[in-house]
Amino acid sequence: MQWPSRTVIIFGLLGFALQCSAENGLVRVGMDGGFGEADVQVSGSDRTESPYTFAFLIDYQLTSTLVLGVEHYRSLVDDDGPSSGVGFTGVFGKFFFGSMRTQNLPKNDVISQDEIIVKGYFPYVGVSAGVGQASLRALDATTGGDRSLSVGGYVGGKIGVEYPLQRDFTLFAEASFAMTVMGTGTIYFPRAAVGVMYEL
Repeated sequence: MQWPSRTVIIFGLLGFALQCSAENGLVRVGMDGGFGEADVQVSGSDRTESPYTFAFLIDYQLTSTLVLGVEHYRSLVDDDGPSSGVGFTGVFGKFFFGSMRTQNLPKNDVISQDEIIVKGYFPYVGVSAGVGQASLRALDATTGGDRSLSVGGYVGGKIGVEYPLQRDFTLFAEASFAMTVMGTGTIYFPRAAVGVMYEL
């Protein structure tokens, strides 16, 4: 799964998010889990990894309706122990339909709190782009443990809804689809997940 490099990327982005947070922006970190199927097509072979998926993400509220962020999501299979051979890492943007998401406001003589919380369901659509990579064990044992390797740039789209629970936590549900459009082989990755965001 190449966890060391992924961990460096994720924690590096987290450090960037903390820096942005110091400038009174709304920065959140989160994770999700759900169902998905990564389909890897390379060198004449077609492999899939399913049925589970999970993700880590960081986002930043640019305006009251536009959010930018980074994400890393993976497939997950439980065959003789959990394993994950497909991962996508990239950036995304989400647009909320006519809704005012939670907005940070500085304290002053009129506002006694440093934040206003808006309750309700907030639907959104989004796009994403980044790098996808797959390393799946070969089905044919006679190949000596070869792996189906694929890597390339991906584009994707998503649709979802958020529901703020309280000041710091927000639940969300999301369906997305991404596919690599350049590089070695092709990876298709539809997924549906639920998760939680925490405001820094």
